[in-house]
Amino acid sequence: DNRQFSALKAGFGKLAERYKDDRISETVLNNLAVISRATSFAELYREIGFEYIIEPRGSLDQFADQSFDCILSMHVLEHVPTEYVTDLVRNMYRTLKPGKYTIHQIGIDDHLAHYDRKASQKQYLQYSDRTWKNLFENRVQYFNRLQMSEWLDAFRNAGFILEEKLVEATDIANLKVAARFADYSQEDLSCTILTLVYRKP
Repeated sequence: DNRQFSALKAGFGKLAERYKDDRISETVLNNLAVISRATSFAELYREIGFEYIIEPRGSLDQFADQSFDCILSMHVLEHVPTEYVTDLVRNMYRTLKPGKYTIHQIGIDDHLAHYDRKASQKQYLQYSDRTWKNLFENRVQYFNRLQMSEWLDAFRNAGFILEEKLVEATDIANLKVAARFADYSQEDLSCTILTLVYRKP
């Protein structure tokens, strides 16, 4: 939840509106009502029976096989250090129940461009790994620079079945791309936001 309570409430408020006329379970409707009434994360988690767990590496090792009905994240995976991604996705597969879904929206854009609207959303493509690490990478605003194809590979290699992929993109025609990204497709490099829905068989 990234501790952004107002964003969480707004997102689930949109979901509640969308499902207003649909047939969905009473449990879901009740949970959406709890979210709309809650005034804090502590209250919300207590009412729904959630537990907030902080694990510095994002590891799921502490959870048993087939523990979860759904695993989702919203603009989180891009902040996971590259060396932990494969293990994290494999653990998502391990802890998800068969037939259930994992859903992720990944911000593949240059997060530093959020502070300079004149900068390209894919500005970081200009820099080698060495330059990026020395001049821009930091622990406060870390993002891993993994591209769409790398995320697709990680989930496929873990055994997931892709159900849906939504791509938001930007024009990178005037951007000089560093040799480190030379072998990626134009579609791959122009992706700024990637939404993935996977199912565990």
